Amino acid sequence: MDPSESELAAILTVRDAFELAGLSGTQLANLLAIFGAVGSEPYRILASVDVADFDRALSDWAAPGEGTSPPSLFDKTAARMGYRAARLKGGSIAAASAASSSSQPSDLERVLRGFLEPKAPQRTIKVNSVMDQVSEEAVPILDDSAIKEHYMAYERVFKRMPPEGKECTSEQLSGLHSRIARGAVPYVDFSLWCPYGQRFQKRLKLKGLNLHASGEFKMVEISGPPTYQDWDACYELLITGLVGFKVVDLGYLLGYQTRVREYFEKYGPDMWILIYQSENRMRMEQMERIHRALALEKAKAQEAGVPNFVEFDPARPWNAVWRRAIEDDRFWKKELEDPALLILTKAKGLGSQLGLDSADVARGVKRPLPPDDPPTRREVQQQPQKLHNVTDGKYTSTRKGHLLCDGFNSGECVGHGFWCSSGSGEAHACNKCLASTHGGHECSLTPRQPAGKGGGKPGAKGAKGKSKGKKGGGKTQY
Repeated sequence: MDPSESELAAILTVRDAFELAGLSGTQLANLLAIFGAVGSEPYRILASVDVADFDRALSDWAAPGEGTSPPSLFDKTAARMGYRAARLKGGSIAAASAASSSSQPSDLERVLRGFLEPKAPQRTIKVNSVMDQVSEEAVPILDDSAIKEHYMAYERVFKRMPPEGKECTSEQLSGLHSRIARGAVPYVDFSLWCPYGQRFQKRLKLKGLNLHASGEFKMVEISGPPTYQDWDACYELLITGLVGFKVVDLGYLLGYQTRVREYFEKYGPDMWILIYQSENRMRMEQMERIHRALALEKAKAQEAGVPNFVEFDPARPWNAVWRRAIEDDRFWKKELEDPALLILTKAKGLGSQLGLDSADVARGVKRPLPPDDPPTRREVQQQPQKLHNVTDGKYTSTRKGHLLCDGFNSGECVGHGFWCSSGSGEAHACNKCLASTHGGHECSLTPRQPAGKGGGKPGAKGAKGKSKGKKGGGKTQY
């Protein structure tokens, strides 16, 4: 008969287990000596002893040394009862009232099952498909309980679940969690980290490979958010991830978002590529520097006896980093404000202020960068004449020769901005009037065929695309 629950609750040590079974005195001392124990060890040690090892210890106990008497049958039975009581208390076996001993697998059977039973392979996700193009890391996908815990933490802050368009996929959360868990800066690339991530993954699989001259398929780099509105949607998704994992307080996340928005309102959409370059460098590079500086300041403050002087919690380091990033006026002045001033005063061209990390951010991969400096009068005079390429009564390119996006003119391509977000280098302009405010499917005008095939000089009688563009209801670009 197994011990009652109250008797099991009284077992705290190895000696308690054997004394509950009635073993005491010299025989208990001899048995403990065989185990190499004194009796005050936690009962869990006895409960974890393998059955075969325990049987061998009993055999040694049954062959006493000189001057000691062998244990009786009752002593051996009491020893086994004490061992069973410890295992019952530790949960290694079930009580006889819950299941018969014949239904319980032996320790050997448990070991064999661990080797023989097939294990389900753990699902993983490539980081370079959800948040960082240059990472080759593959991380395990979080289980459902971890995903639910994340969204419960989000709900405690916002008092509601994230609306559609702000929900992170399990793959996105898994990639972000892996970076946070190892203490790395929680950087995500907004050319990959975007709303409706699963839909984007399908598009990436179709358009993410390029056939090179060598005959090999290679992954092509995807451009970043082409407009501030696209960036804001990506950042809202990052807020969902960081708040749910309790990495950064909501106030600091919103403060950073406000600073970027104010720059956009100040400089306008023509300067967006420079704004995004600066913002991306802050999250990708500068935040890591801020983290090191704060950790050093904290260590020096502790050595000086003022540990609370620096608001830096090693358990949540990125919270203070985000706050410092908002206040880092020196960085924003160097990376954004000074270059923007040079461009606005026409002292420098936009291209001279962009690095290689921003070559394709907002213009499509195949579009050339703006010139480094404004062109001279002679260079302007030597520029090629504007083209008027018309086929079947519709324009096929802009007046500077950039091909038009067929999807934009049929209503299928819904990307924002003048340049197609697919990275094709094609322009979003009407194929009937060249206006950038609408596609051909929404325009009732038809361009006239210019004099000569493939083009004509500006001002020629046949080249009336410009005047038509004005009537089309939008500003004609390029």
